[in-house]
Amino acid sequence: MVADASPPAVAPIEGVLSADPMPILLLLTSVAALAAVFWVRRLHAEVKRRRRAEEALRESEAFLAGVFDATQDGICVLGPDMIVLRVNKTMERMFAGRGELVGRRCHEVFHDVLEPCAVCPTREAMRTKRLANAVVRRLGAGGGWLEIFSHPVLDGRGRVRHVVEYVHDVTEKLKAEEHRQDVERMLRHDLKSPLIGMQALAQIFAASDNLTPKQLQLVQSLAESSSRMLRFLDMSRALYLMEAGEYRPEPRPVDLAALAAAAVLENRRQCDSMSLSVDVAVDGAPAAETPFIVF
Repeated sequence: MVADASPPAVAPIEGVLSADPMPILLLLTSVAALAAVFWVRRLHAEVKRRRRAEEALRESEAFLAGVFDATQDGICVLGPDMIVLRVNKTMERMFAGRGELVGRRCHEVFHDVLEPCAVCPTREAMRTKRLANAVVRRLGAGGGWLEIFSHPVLDGRGRVRHVVEYVHDVTEKLKAEEHRQDVERMLRHDLKSPLIGMQALAQIFAASDNLTPKQLQLVQSLAESSSRMLRFLDMSRALYLMEAGEYRPEPRPVDLAALAAAAVLENRRQCDSMSLSVDVAVDGAPAAETPFIVF
């Protein structure tokens, strides 16, 4: 008996196609329907994702625009050609009456000149690609002074793409500084000079040998009062610097014993009126003989 090892016969394609086509059509239709459902769902998910991204982008833009316009100082975005690209509401109020600000050159709309300003922090920021600032005069009916901080925005290749100007009105600050300088000049010339003269005169009188004890006490009181007033005037300058945050301490040795003795001397009349006797000593020795230095 001989076994037949030949492969089974395969029906020719014509036979398959000549058979009933309905099952194949139904199968193909089902596959197409499933593919259509899959792609419709995927498209729907992509549309939802894009809508959420667009909504988040709009919310972010609205938030940034709100912050941009709510800033109490002026903000101006310039292009590399000095064209104004965007300004906030404060900037519009600062330069009301100048017409449309966006689309015009910075020096033309803000400074009424045809050429870039000689002192321009924005050009300096473009040149150095670093933050630059300057104080410039504000033109117009209001006048005043503006402090401008220009920050360059670079692209991926390190080229300046935009410059953001932060504009702060420093008119009142400069007026206050000018007033302070006037007051300081007044203190120095109108008050200090007479006090120094009084102090020198008191020292001359105190050196005389024909004064009665009462007269000598009055002369010493005059010298002490003028000296105290001079110190108060000197301290007023230091207090102003402290309030402005510009005070720079200069540590130095201090003789506490001499300081205490001077305080007692200045208040001697009050002590005498209350029959008080105050002495300053260091380890039992008079303060004048034994200084007590602290660093």
